[in-house]
Amino acid sequence: MILSNEVIISGKLEKILFHPDVKKRCKLFISQSLNKGKINKDDELRNVFIIIIDLNNLKEKELLKKDSYIKIIGEIESIHDLYMNGAEDEFAIRPKVIERIEI
Repeated sequence: MILSNEVIISGKLEKILFHPDVKKRCKLFISQSLNKGKINKDDELRNVFIIIIDLNNLKEKELLKKDSYIKIIGEIESIHDLYMNGAEDEFAIRPKVIERIEI
């Protein structure tokens, strides 16, 4: 089983991308938000759900060629909203840590 971290972040995306804690933990892969079209770096994000996965434990890591990544999967008010947005279909991986960061 692969363990991952779930992080709920509020703040400007550009600040999130260059935040030392985010940079230190992983390289970034940002998907389209579930609720919007493409995300721009100056967008103000509120309670964005981000999943951080350590790809070192993945058997398919040679296909992915990254140490880890962050995927933004939608703006949520709660973990319940995350499931209502269909996240369980997108991720079979469940988290070990949930934290909130205001940037």
